[in-house]
Amino acid sequence: MDFSELKKQVQGVNFGEIRVDAENCFEAVTTNEDMGTLTALMEKFLGPPAFPSAAPLSSAMQTTIKNYGGISDGQTLYYLSQGNSAVFAMFWPWGDKTHVTLKLVQQRG
Repeated sequence: MDFSELKKQVQGVNFGEIRVDAENCFEAVTTNEDMGTLTALMEKFLGPPAFPSAAPLSSAMQTTIKNYGGISDGQTLYYLSQGNSAVFAMFWPWGDKTHVTLKLVQQRG
């Protein structure tokens, strides 16, 4: 899994606001119009959603995402762990039903 390549492709989306653009983290606000593109990228790089899913989140996943706001009903988490590194993306829909916050993070053990 190449985090820098995923981040580069994600940055190709037209975001209304970029909140964080660091080496291991990207946070931005988009609209529902771009969710198809973003979802396809996440599934290509990280696989199917870890949440919502039939399988519960592992304690390692919960610990990793806790510092980034965690995940709740109505939100989506993509998560891939390789060795001592984890890459995850969280989509948090807004109450206006138009905007979505994306948090894309690489955390190294």
